[in-house]
Amino acid sequence: MKKIIASGLCTISLFLVAMATLRSDSLTVLATVSLVAMLVAALSLLYFVGLAVYQSTEKPQ
Repeated sequence: MKKIIASGLCTISLFLVAMATLRSDSLTVLATVSLVAMLVAALSLLYFVGLAVYQSTEKPQ
């Protein structure tokens, strides 16, 4: 499950970076790359918080 989420995040960020580099304006590229970086950071933070909550509520076998 972790691999699926990680590969999904990588694919989305790579796609957004590719879309940004297709634009000719370098300021737009910089803004999009920083936006992608913030998005990935927020998603990974949410994922780790969710994982911690799930592990804390999970009953031991």
